Amino acid sequence: MTIVVILSLLACGLALLLARETKLRRALQALCNRLLNKLADTSRQHFPPTHTTYRHRSRRR
Repeated sequence: MTIVVILSLLACGLALLLARETKLRRALQALCNRLLNKLADTSRQHFPPTHTTYRHRSRRR
């Protein structure tokens, strides 16, 4: 009987820890995404987009 109670308490504790870990991981992912978006925005402000068109010189013969 005591073994069943101990195992069920242990299972509940592990479930709570896993739920907490998942919540913390999601919060950390959201924070990282916000920081990356902020970094991308500031880099766009400092460096204007470059044109990708190339100008070729005509060959003279």
